[in-house]
Amino acid sequence: MNNAHMDVEVRSIKSDEYEPFIRAMKLGFGDHTTEDDIHQSKEKGFEPDRAIAAFHEGKIVGTTDSFHVEIAVPGHVLSSSAVHGVAVPPTHRRRGILSKLMRRQIDDLYGRGEPLAILHASESSIYGRYGFGRSIFVEEWSIDRQYTAIERFPKLSGQVEMVGPDEANSMFAQVYDRVWLNRPGMIKRDKRLWEVRLRDQMGTKAGPVEKHREGDTAYFHAVYIRDDRPDGYVLYRVNHQNSKLYVNELIAATNEAEVALWSFCFGVDLRETVEAGNRPLDDPLQWILKDPRRLLRTVHDTLWLRLLNVREALAGRNYAQNGLLVLEIDDPFCPWNAARYELEGGPERSECRPTNGTADLRLSAADLASVYLGAVRFRTLFHAGRVQVRTPKTLAMADAMFATDLQPWCCDFF
Repeated sequence: MNNAHMDVEVRSIKSDEYEPFIRAMKLGFGDHTTEDDIHQSKEKGFEPDRAIAAFHEGKIVGTTDSFHVEIAVPGHVLSSSAVHGVAVPPTHRRRGILSKLMRRQIDDLYGRGEPLAILHASESSIYGRYGFGRSIFVEEWSIDRQYTAIERFPKLSGQVEMVGPDEANSMFAQVYDRVWLNRPGMIKRDKRLWEVRLRDQMGTKAGPVEKHREGDTAYFHAVYIRDDRPDGYVLYRVNHQNSKLYVNELIAATNEAEVALWSFCFGVDLRETVEAGNRPLDDPLQWILKDPRRLLRTVHDTLWLRLLNVREALAGRNYAQNGLLVLEIDDPFCPWNAARYELEGGPERSECRPTNGTADLRLSAADLASVYLGAVRFRTLFHAGRVQVRTPKTLAMADAMFATDLQPWCCDFF
């Protein structure tokens, strides 16, 4: 393989370049492109000026795309770019193409005035060099149904009901809108994002899509109703071949709904195993079960965060405790962020301004991104050698200010 950097043109694509753009993206992820892939990509909302490609001799040899979202941060909502489709075909890797794509995209997103960018990383060794930090960790679960007894089952004043896809669209959204603002990392779902989330892999106008389901059924939709209002929902599939029920998404606005929906999933007959992916680290299920050791748990990162504008990002969230800190940020990929900032924050308001004062903490933009939503404490990064501190007192102050009530979580994939 030729490892030499090659001359490429990196630019936004034109409307008539959309199909080769998707084909190059799919190839980079090791997959073939179907007409359904193209159809579904268009349904997500195509913005040509956000889709960026690398061209070599007229052929697309690298892709990256993004769309605008609003993301919950402690006490506020901030604009963000959801980056996706970052791919280079196997014939053109290790030639500097990805770095050129990232350079163009991050400059573009910064120019749009969006202080944050988020993505799901296919490999954890890639995006730190571009200033992205691991900002959300989740658990995957598996449990045999015979061990799913609930220790303290509350008296239920509502009931679980099965609903169809059309009802689910409205009822799920009612629950989600009661929850997402309180959980850092969750994204506001508009009509388009709900369509993407609830779209089933049974197929679309372009034809059936079975390859992603691996024997699973189409979605089932269930809602917990109390006083004629949905308080929680679960989206799940079953697999008749391996006797499995897989929870794709379960969100509850009340403790009662949470227990009722898990009990419902555990009670579905003819299933030996219940599995769930992408559950928040502070999910209460392990404290609900009578035999919690039977819940097999695996932890991994999901969402990566990039602070495109450190000053705006720090000023754009609230803090658990009143305090004043001077942070020195290293950011070689986005030099406009490399500075010292005086952060004055608290539960009601926050301000951030440049300063020449002595730094209380020094760290990279990527590590600040990992702390920003509450995924990790400064103290942990200090013990890992990733943060320099002036005194133990300032380290404790930083952890107290950046603390969050809930662990960050994002239940959207893009």
